Amino acid sequence: MKLANLLTQKKTQIVDRWIKLLYDSYPPQTAIFLKKEKDKFDNPVGYRIARGLNEIFDALVQEMETEQLLAA
Repeated sequence: MKLANLLTQKKTQIVDRWIKLLYDSYPPQTAIFLKKEKDKFDNPVGYRIARGLNEIFDALVQEMETEQLLAA
């Protein structure tokens, strides 16, 4: 089995862990808000973090060009 296939199977767990680690780097009250509020209009920062980390994961696994990775 290729590493990319294994990582893709575990995408949800990996990206969720990245998101948790990033949110935990914020002050406690901010982290609670970022974790709790899922609406992209009520919490644009949390929404963009989650979306961006998903895009970064996909770019890494699919071996995209640097420009595509930076766009994520």
